[in-house]
Amino acid sequence: MPRHKVDRARLHELILLIAGRMEADKHAGQGRIKLAKLLWLSDFEAHRRFGRSITGERYIADELGPAPADEMMALRDLEASGDLVIEAGYQKQQLIHVTRPANTSLFGGAELAVVEEMLTKYRTWTGRRLVNLAHEYPGWILAQRGADIPYHSVHISASGPTKRDIERARELARDIPA
Repeated sequence: MPRHKVDRARLHELILLIAGRMEADKHAGQGRIKLAKLLWLSDFEAHRRFGRSITGERYIADELGPAPADEMMALRDLEASGDLVIEAGYQKQQLIHVTRPANTSLFGGAELAVVEEMLTKYRTWTGRRLVNLAHEYPGWILAQRGADIPYHSVHISASGPTKRDIERARELARDIPA
C-alpha cells in the first residue's frame, strides 16, 4: 500500500478552517469528534474525486470510525502556537475555538469546494450521528481496529453490486478461456 506523506501545514490549516466554520455556522455538535469526521470525509471525498487527499493524513480504524492519525499532535501544535483553544464540553467532548482564520491559500479551489460541501452537508449532524455514518463505511468495516484505512477504500460500494453488475460479471466470466 502506498504511503501518504502528511502535509502538516495543510492539515493544520484544514483543522482551523473546519473548526472555525463549525463555530461560525453554529453546527450541531462542534467538538473534536465531529472535527475528526469532517477531516476524514473531506480527505476521502477529495481522493475519490481527484485521486489524492487534501492533507495526506493517515486514517486509523478507531472504535469511533476513521480517525486522523496525527490530529491530536496537530491540535497540540495549534494550541501551543495560540491558533486555537481547546476547552471541555458536554460529556467529555472537547470543543475547539480558533483564534485566527485559516490560511486558505494553501488549497486549490476544488479542494475548498469539497470541504465546503462537507461542511454544508453535515451542518445539522452531531458527532454521534457522524460516528454512526462512519460505522457504515466499508473501509472502516473491513479494516482491523488500529490499522490504516486505505484511501482507495472510498471506491468500495456500501450497497453491494447491482443486478446489472452481477450480470456483467457473469458475462465477463463466460468470456474467460478455460
